[in-house]
Amino acid sequence: MRHSIIEALFNGEIAPYEQRKPHSPERMALEQKIKSEKRHLAEKLPEEDVRRLEVMEELYNEAAFYGDLDIFSRGFTLGALLIMEVMTESK
Repeated sequence: MRHSIIEALFNGEIAPYEQRKPHSPERMALEQKIKSEKRHLAEKLPEEDVRRLEVMEELYNEAAFYGDLDIFSRGFTLGALLIMEVMTESK
């Protein structure tokens, strides 16, 4: 029996965040530059400041996660509203 897309999302069979496209060359270059800058700072800073830099990086990652979650939620809501409007108009 085929599941609906809603059931598949609910059951965790579809995970949009796992279906991201591979990194583009531009993004890979940017990430390499970030690593290089971090390495440079780590060599220059005292150990305590390096630890704080790592904590800050974790906070940025956490903030990005919530941003992605918000974008997904808004996109999903807009998609649902679009489907509702299409279904209403097709009656």
